[in-house]
Amino acid sequence: MVIKCNTGYLGNFVGDHEWEAMSSQVKAAHEMLHNKTGLGSDF
Repeated sequence: MVIKCNTGYLGNFVGDHEWEAMSSQVKAAHEMLHNKTGLGSDF
């Protein structure tokens, strides 16, 4: 499944520096989902 975020409408609300600040959290969440290591993965 692919999720794509269209950021075209967020330009007035979210600055480039904020996207950069969130990128590490998004990468960590991506890896956690794919590695099945997140909370609740033992069910």
